[in-house]
Amino acid sequence: MPTTNNNTLIRIETNSMGIELNTKHGLDIQRLWLNNEPNKAILGRIPLGYFEDIRIGSEFHSGHVVFQQPGHLLNNDLIPCVANLSETEGFKRVHTQLRMPLGPMEKEYRIYNATNRVDLICRLNWTSYPHGLLRLGHITLLPDAFDAGSLWYATHNGGPALEKFYLDGPDFNQRRPVSFGVSATTAVGMTENIMLIGDNKYHLKIGIKREDLAVVPMIIWQKHSESFLMQVNFSAGELDDTRHGKTAEKSNQPLIFHMSLEISTMDMTEK
Repeated sequence: MPTTNNNTLIRIETNSMGIELNTKHGLDIQRLWLNNEPNKAILGRIPLGYFEDIRIGSEFHSGHVVFQQPGHLLNNDLIPCVANLSETEGFKRVHTQLRMPLGPMEKEYRIYNATNRVDLICRLNWTSYPHGLLRLGHITLLPDAFDAGSLWYATHNGGPALEKFYLDGPDFNQRRPVSFGVSATTAVGMTENIMLIGDNKYHLKIGIKREDLAVVPMIIWQKHSESFLMQVNFSAGELDDTRHGKTAEKSNQPLIFHMSLEISTMDMTEK
């Protein structure tokens, strides 16, 4: 079962992988690793000041939720929480309830015993959803684990075949705002609900359930000296000129975001 370190970090390990979750930051993913090698984590948190470039000088987290209304400060779920731990026949479970400005949110991780898979489930139990940007399931690659020169992502963009894009090129940020009224530039199709990220060693498969919540992925890629920033998040809401002046949408049902992460040293493009 899980062990805790100073009541802050929850560490869970199976026979083939491990994860650390931070209770001071709403159970964000501190580190996730393969094969009992916690010092070789693949994704998680990049601390403040890791990059010398002031444009990317802040902290970068994994597994968190961000919401922002026009003219308001950005809200996120990186707040202290109390975690509940349990275990079923198939997976270990970590669950918490968080109080965000618009209402309660539940966050749950499922760490599977027999596969290299972790699920993140967020249930937003809000009574209304003001117009704004809502981004969930942030995944930040840890640069030391990957080879920037061979790094790529692949997904479907409307067709039956995976389209593969190498990242060793110009910087881009798909969630960079166009103006005060338009919150992002573009997104990735992901029309078959999977995205693969890999290099010459590791492969990460991200899956989403769109029947619960319609989301699209956005990517940040920025090269810096011998390192890089590569982050994916999923957008459930953005802003443009057509949404100005509209009132909040009422809801009696929670918004449910469900994402799976599978990590391997094998090529998963044929799966």
